[in-house]
Amino acid sequence: MFINSSNTIRSKILQAAMEIDEDYREYIQSREKKGSMGSLAITKDKKTQEVEPNQLLYSKKIK
Repeated sequence: MFINSSNTIRSKILQAAMEIDEDYREYIQSREKKGSMGSLAITKDKKTQEVEPNQLLYSKKIK
């Protein structure tokens, strides 16, 4: 669909994607500055009914 779009539409799509990418990068940087290391999933133990956070994503850099 993107490839078959006119140049004007492609340009608008690319511009919107670049803006979203920049916003997302700023969001990730602000999370890193605040000390957030990733996303959490909250799980509930069925037997004890205790709620535990489980880390899903890590911000480790691969060398």
